[in-house]
Amino acid sequence: LVHENLFSSRRRARGRAGRVLACDVLEGPLSAAKENVRRAGLSGRIRCLSGDGFHAMDMAGAGLWADAENGRVRSADDGIGTAAAPGDESLAEWLPEAAVICGMGGLTIKHILEGRDAAGPRLKTFILGPQSETEALRRYLREKGLVIEREDMVCEDGKYYPLIRALADPLAEACADAGMFLRIRENAAADAWRDVPGTDAGSDPDCDDLRRICDMFGPCLLAQGHPVLKDLLEKRLRTDMELSTRLASSGSERAAQKLRDVREDERLTGLALDICLERGR
Repeated sequence: LVHENLFSSRRRARGRAGRVLACDVLEGPLSAAKENVRRAGLSGRIRCLSGDGFHAMDMAGAGLWADAENGRVRSADDGIGTAAAPGDESLAEWLPEAAVICGMGGLTIKHILEGRDAAGPRLKTFILGPQSETEALRRYLREKGLVIEREDMVCEDGKYYPLIRALADPLAEACADAGMFLRIRENAAADAWRDVPGTDAGSDPDCDDLRRICDMFGPCLLAQGHPVLKDLLEKRLRTDMELSTRLASSGSERAAQKLRDVREDERLTGLALDICLERGR
């Protein structure tokens, strides 16, 4: 959880945070983090809190995040308190503006995001690194108005990892023209959809298929024709086609139901690949 206002211009240019709140529910990783912070001499800039995501900050701040003018924090190395002694740092100096939530499943990230109001009013930017259940996470972001502003994807040891930058207040921070912003960002693949051979040029960019594939594979990744996404889609399509062939020869009712599901995934994956190939030219 990052407070960005305390950057020098050089630190801001390099993307370094002035203050950081690190939260974990497990004592082992938290203790290791505290020791690493101490060794690095960063105890004045990084505080380690025990608890479940944003709720850890709410407990540490004693519910004063929404009243930053009157709240105070101690300068102790082991966390945030509510001491009001003269000379203590203002609680406002620790109100986060960005959160990094990575290295866990999409549903766990969703659970953490549901408590984001506990972090105070300045939190607008979320850097998310789901390792699974990405479709459910993107759907949650869309439904809650957290607009995906940028995406990237890497592949390591045969596994694909997306990285998502979502904004809670995109119209104010990213684009004065709300209509243009929503068209480009919230439905970033809409223009690509119209370019795909065989699709209706007059198709509604908010159609169910487009919304579904944006949730599945990422609107910005699709709009970029991202090469790593392209690789993922090609492998997924081959897997679906091979599985369809095996299931079609089974003859059981259970296999028939599974075949319908696989063919639907094959159809959506094929549409996404068409978009990705068109945009990647």
